[in-house]
Amino acid sequence: MTSVFIVVLNMSLIASFVALGVILILIPLKKAPKVFSYALWAVVLFKLLSPFTIEGSLSLIPVKAKPVPQNIIYSQTPSIDSGIPFVDNSINQAITNIVPRANPATSVSPMQVSLFVLSFIWIAGTTMLLLYGLVSYFRLKHRLCMAIPVQGNYYETDRIKTAFVLGFMRPKVYVPVGLSEKEIDYIIKHEQTHIRRRDYLVKPLAFIAVCVHWFNPLIWFSYFLAIGDMELSCDESVLKHYGSDIRREYSNSLLSLSAKQSGLISPLAFGETGVKERIKNVLKYKKPAFWVSIVAITAVIVAAILLLPNAAQGTKDISEEQITLEYSDESGSYEENYIKKTTGNSVTLLTEDSKEIISGEDVIPLPYVYAVKTNGKYDLLDKKALVKVSSISYDEIFCQKYPDGRLSTAIMKGRSGKYWGLISAQGKTLTNPQSQNFENIQIQTYEEVWPIIAVIEDGNYGAIDYKGKMVIKAEWDYLAMDVYNVPNTVFVFDGSKWGGIKLDKNIAASAVDYNLTTPEWLLRNYNQMLLSKTTVNSDQLASMFDFAIKYRLDYVPFFVEGNAPQSSSEYLFYAFAISLDNWGEDKGTMTKTYVENVIKTHFEVKDIVNEALEGGWNYDGKNYTAVPMGIKDKPIYVLTGLKVSTKDGRTVYEATMNNYGLADRSLISEEDLVRIKAEIIGGNYSSLGSFKRETFRYYFKDNGEPVFIAHILTDRPEMKWFYQMFKNDAAFKVLGSKSGDITDNQMATYAISKMDNYSYENGNTKEEYNAITQKYFGRNIKNFNNGATETILGTDKIRATGWSYDNGMYVIVKDVYGNGDGSTTGDFYCVNIPDSYWTGKDGEFEEAEKALLNGDISSFSDCNISIKRVIFGVEAENGKQYFKYRSVKNLEENVKSILLYSK
Repeated sequence: MTSVFIVVLNMSLIASFVALGVILILIPLKKAPKVFSYALWAVVLFKLLSPFTIEGSLSLIPVKAKPVPQNIIYSQTPSIDSGIPFVDNSINQAITNIVPRANPATSVSPMQVSLFVLSFIWIAGTTMLLLYGLVSYFRLKHRLCMAIPVQGNYYETDRIKTAFVLGFMRPKVYVPVGLSEKEIDYIIKHEQTHIRRRDYLVKPLAFIAVCVHWFNPLIWFSYFLAIGDMELSCDESVLKHYGSDIRREYSNSLLSLSAKQSGLISPLAFGETGVKERIKNVLKYKKPAFWVSIVAITAVIVAAILLLPNAAQGTKDISEEQITLEYSDESGSYEENYIKKTTGNSVTLLTEDSKEIISGEDVIPLPYVYAVKTNGKYDLLDKKALVKVSSISYDEIFCQKYPDGRLSTAIMKGRSGKYWGLISAQGKTLTNPQSQNFENIQIQTYEEVWPIIAVIEDGNYGAIDYKGKMVIKAEWDYLAMDVYNVPNTVFVFDGSKWGGIKLDKNIAASAVDYNLTTPEWLLRNYNQMLLSKTTVNSDQLASMFDFAIKYRLDYVPFFVEGNAPQSSSEYLFYAFAISLDNWGEDKGTMTKTYVENVIKTHFEVKDIVNEALEGGWNYDGKNYTAVPMGIKDKPIYVLTGLKVSTKDGRTVYEATMNNYGLADRSLISEEDLVRIKAEIIGGNYSSLGSFKRETFRYYFKDNGEPVFIAHILTDRPEMKWFYQMFKNDAAFKVLGSKSGDITDNQMATYAISKMDNYSYENGNTKEEYNAITQKYFGRNIKNFNNGATETILGTDKIRATGWSYDNGMYVIVKDVYGNGDGSTTGDFYCVNIPDSYWTGKDGEFEEAEKALLNGDISSFSDCNISIKRVIFGVEAENGKQYFKYRSVKNLEENVKSILLYSK
């Protein structure tokens, strides 16, 4: 049932876009005969009832054929892919906020449960509506059983008060008794038009479509519009048939029947509904000019051609691959044969007798699990139940293979983002890459002779056991074992000398012994590793200095690999700056085509969303025009490290660079750049001030142009300063509002937290409060009875009303920039860590602080994380600095991930 519900969701979403298209097309066709409007609704009806898709290169439908994937219930991070970024972002964010994360210990995922419940609600709603339609139809049928035939299929009865058509196989026209001859004639002509056009079949189909898609308000709206157009077109047919002007008499007959009507008839019958609009349309009716009909017919045909098919997804290459999986464990040896079928971007795994097992963007069969890729991430699914067994979604999965072709059944590893995690062969998470920063895990898989697994963290080597427990802390320049000659001994290098660490039978590590002799082969391997590392020389410093200026690295947006921004606003200053000398008279204006070419040349972005940048660039659909403002000085980047690797047949460079400003904070002239470049090459950095450390990953196209595939902020010294300043000002937590205003209530609370002599029993003077608020806010408290403080009865002293607050707030800088008036605007992540977070373990405060300063909030997922925008100045008193606040604005609550960047 869930799979059927997903099909209906996809049909409903696509039909919604078609309905919107029809509504927009009907606006210019407002004065055209309504028969053309009515005909257009057939396209919507087809989309609502047909689960099959037609593809066409001229389609106007922007959404993909299956925006909700059938395997969404198996995904660790369930999401839709409609092909429309803002729709996907909004819905996927809602899914993330509403649906809990999957727990691998359970047999079903929260998304699976949610869709199962929703499918039950859907089928219940559909059933109730269909029952209502059928019951009302048969009740009305029974009510008309005594109707008297007058002529042909025309019947009269005194049990109704309005005329209508009823029946599926042999529809009949029923009218109330007592109508005039003219009224009957008009009615017969109108209802016979319904019958001639088979509307008695169309309306039930439309009602069924509404019943199936009852949860979609746009479909209800379209239904009523379509039924209205059906009636209007029949009215126009009657008026056209008579030739003479009968508009007044016809309108009176409609009004007469409307006045007599009471109660609801069956939704499967045709009553005199929407009378007001029909009368207005009748009175305004004129026989359309021939050219109007030709234009309307053309518009309907073109609209049907453009709206009926879905956008062509391109030709899908289909290929099949035979996979043989061999592995062995204590239970025996196994051989499994699969067929891996690839169709376009979809992969289906089948048994050797062609029975489908599971589908995804990729499927990797492993000894006990399948690694299934959905939305760019791999989830590990149990082979039998096909449910997730791991709480982590991975970008990459690796399983060691023995020389004889067998896969290891001891251990696997997976990369999530930048870091790797250890995984059991059954898919259990042993080390969490979201909280443990292992840049590499060097699996050997021979546990009986190699009892530990080397890991690299922050460039240093350490070791874990096969259950993921840390055996040797990652603090060594190198680590290895000579398992055949010196068993149970790990050799480590601390940067100056070698030592050995013994492992006991429980894999517990001893203290390092620097007297052990290190094997010669191990020393040779280490020296070769050092030689393979690229060192930075003067030529590279000079080359990268010029490279940073030419390609304006200071305007390259921050993003992780595989997730370059799609919005053009992220690249507008970059596009402008790299051609700054070539603009001439049109300086300050860029065409849409030029911007898209720059983005596609220098970034791996296929689908670009063109939009303005508030406060920076306006966009009129064709050109980007700069808002009057300056461009930053040319940047000063100093190369500190360069790594070279190969990926997908390309040479990829990873450059770690420091982005400097001048020590005296002056503007950087062309003469400065020449001088500073020479100084840097000579090792003189005296002219340079504070810096940010950034990492760029890129490769070069055949034409010599760089393509940036990642830009990450790896170190930002001022973050530590702000962290310490706000840590010393824990009362900062009480400030903040949506408007940015700082209220009397907040200032009073802040003042109490700053008082050394605060007294609840005796209170404090207004002067004591205002001395603090003047210092930190530059103004006095106007109202002391504000909810946070009160005046003690019979005195002029002030005290708190009895509240308390948790001061466990930690602040990370997100973005900081000067306002030009001596004040600073800063966006800060505020991490509120409750007392319940701390366990009392030694060193946990230091670990938390280090994680926060590195921008890693993965271990604080249960804490309240928000963003505040603060405008402040920095003052000094008795040699100590403090913040003087102008406004504190609450920007965002419940932040789940953070990105450190600089404008």
